[in-house]
Amino acid sequence: MQEWVANQQPDPEAAIQESKDYQKIGWMSETSGRTARGAEMATGLRYPGKVVIVTGGTRGIGEAIVREFAHQGAKVVFCAPEREEEQGKKIVQELEFCGGPGEVYFQICDVRCEKAIQNLVAVTIELYGRLDCLVNNAGIASRSKPIDNITTEEFQNVMDTNVVGCFLASKYALPYLRKTKGNIINIASLLHITGAKHTVPYVSSKGAISAMTKSLAIDESKYCVRVNSISPGMIWTQLQEWVLNQQPDPEAAIQESKEYQLLGRMGTPAEIAKVALFLAADATFCTGLDLVASGGAELGFGRKSQVASGCGSKNYSQQLIQPMRIMHWKLFWCPIPTTSFNPELCQGIVPMTFPDIVWMQETSSKTARGAEMATGLRYPDKVVIVTGGTRGIGEGIVREFVHQGAKVVFCAPECEEEQGKKIVQEFDFCGGPGEVYFQICNVRCEKAIQNLVAVTIELYGRLDCLVNNAGVHPSYKTIDNTTTEEFHEVMDINVVGYFLTSKYALPYLRKTKGNIVNISSIVNIIGDRQSLAYVSSKGAISTMTKALAIDESKYCVRVNSISPSNTWTPAWAREANESPNPEATIQQGKDAQLMGRFGTPAEIAKAALFLAADATFCTGFDLVASGGAELGFAHKSPFTPGCGSKN
Repeated sequence: MQEWVANQQPDPEAAIQESKDYQKIGWMSETSGRTARGAEMATGLRYPGKVVIVTGGTRGIGEAIVREFAHQGAKVVFCAPEREEEQGKKIVQELEFCGGPGEVYFQICDVRCEKAIQNLVAVTIELYGRLDCLVNNAGIASRSKPIDNITTEEFQNVMDTNVVGCFLASKYALPYLRKTKGNIINIASLLHITGAKHTVPYVSSKGAISAMTKSLAIDESKYCVRVNSISPGMIWTQLQEWVLNQQPDPEAAIQESKEYQLLGRMGTPAEIAKVALFLAADATFCTGLDLVASGGAELGFGRKSQVASGCGSKNYSQQLIQPMRIMHWKLFWCPIPTTSFNPELCQGIVPMTFPDIVWMQETSSKTARGAEMATGLRYPDKVVIVTGGTRGIGEGIVREFVHQGAKVVFCAPECEEEQGKKIVQEFDFCGGPGEVYFQICNVRCEKAIQNLVAVTIELYGRLDCLVNNAGVHPSYKTIDNTTTEEFHEVMDINVVGYFLTSKYALPYLRKTKGNIVNISSIVNIIGDRQSLAYVSSKGAISTMTKALAIDESKYCVRVNSISPSNTWTPAWAREANESPNPEATIQQGKDAQLMGRFGTPAEIAKAALFLAADATFCTGFDLVASGGAELGFAHKSPFTPGCGSKN
């Protein structure tokens, strides 16, 4: 959005350069650059012209990723073993018949075979001349057995497919990904975090993938290649169905699996595909991140579900009786009851029977998906409150949500009134798909928060999302030099403010099955020197997020957080300018990230939009957007210019 602002100036190029010079950053993040942003605005596509390889792309999560990327304009080469050739060709024929902005090509490939992987990459380069993204999804699960009954061959087969395959695809894709400053997405599993009974080979393989992701993120950062992973919880796929059918009572096992998610249901492949798209297209300040999409399965103890029906369900309990058919139409998921399915009306469309997908998540429903396809907007007409919305990350979030069609009420203290009005005037003058309204509000004041929510409801009649962003970072002090009043002030603004806005927004968020996004900080994970009050406040926010996610799941309200690392904001500029050596301070701030640069408010705003609009199977999750700051030891940057730099 900063580029959009600059384009309103008499000399846009000069304005952009002036902004770079002032900030002493000298770079633009990839997706905030004019070319990428312009392509998205012109076409409504989020990954146009990008070339993607997806392994294991004929079923389940892999197939959904193929479809989502193609729907967003990518050229996708997907592969599977020879036994999947018919299914692969069927997907290609279907997508060609239905048409669409992207392209797909199927290749037979055994990911355990080095020559097959080399050929897969060579075919991709021959077809399209480049490679922008690799999705390592191919994987198998073994039968549930104690270690005594697992043969060496069984263990080795799982490791070869799930881990060695991931290694080989990465090894031979990276020479081309380095040229495009592309990215890798590895599909891991929640089980590498929680473990599971009688699944030693599978859990071991997913742990290896998670660790490999972090190691590769460190090694490849010098080439500006990002490497992230996704750890899905229970996702209804053919593989999951097969695993559950091995149990003595499959129906009971399926029901039990649903109850282990806070959201009271399994996830869909389409939801994981949206996570993958975010990591590829928008998560430009994330590397080494493991994005957990689990429905909150890892939070709390024992069975989680507090709802009688799964969140996002329509007539959930009734639909349990009858199976549903999922048909792929125009590259998006469309559920058709088996009683009304007419193959003659859908020539070229391939129906697949899934015995227990009996719900649709909100953003994949026909209405929401149709609105997105028709308008190109990702959050049209949703009503959002953003606290601390006049500067830095908060301003970036306001702009991104408005750009995506939302109606945003943002607030700040009285001292920020002029800046708030300026943002509103700017949008009023330039126009746009969304709306903005500024409200003066001290987040420490309970009555002010009540009024903020009341004004929002009076204006728009509903509330879909709350972004808690308001916060302060005091000057660096040891505990000896920190007064009780100073500590109280930080906790009151950064923590009590979040509590108050959540408390008074939730009655309305429950009605819309909305969500909360809390802005935390990387320091809640790694700590920071002489920042006791600030670090404590961010730790409180992170744990508050998890506690609220558990409590609010029964209302189908999702609660997530974002933990940014060094992001270039007015607060950071002020801190640098107050230091004895501003240039050295800024360089030190850059060097803390593997990517060798600060993040931008626009990048954090995209993370917030993802959590609000697309992360429908994520709750209690802390999205770390840190440029890899938490990985490895000491200073991270292995090179001089920042990733995304033109120099």
